[in-house]
Amino acid sequence: MTTLETEEATVSLAMLRQAREVIVVADSSKIGHVSPALICPISAIHVLVTDAGISAEVLHALKERGIKVVVA
Repeated sequence: MTTLETEEATVSLAMLRQAREVIVVADSSKIGHVSPALICPISAIHVLVTDAGISAEVLHALKERGIKVVVA
């Protein structure tokens, strides 16, 4: 999970370190794009909520990593 803003990444990482579960909400157009500031690796994500635009291939790959994907 990445962002354009370093400060945002720092704050988000601090929150993630306190969380029992990491839930990411991102529209499908953001998936696969990498921005300069790392928030956390994909291995830290428990649940991804996204839209129906997510490809079947990416959906399968995320589920293979143990990430629950909710398509809304």
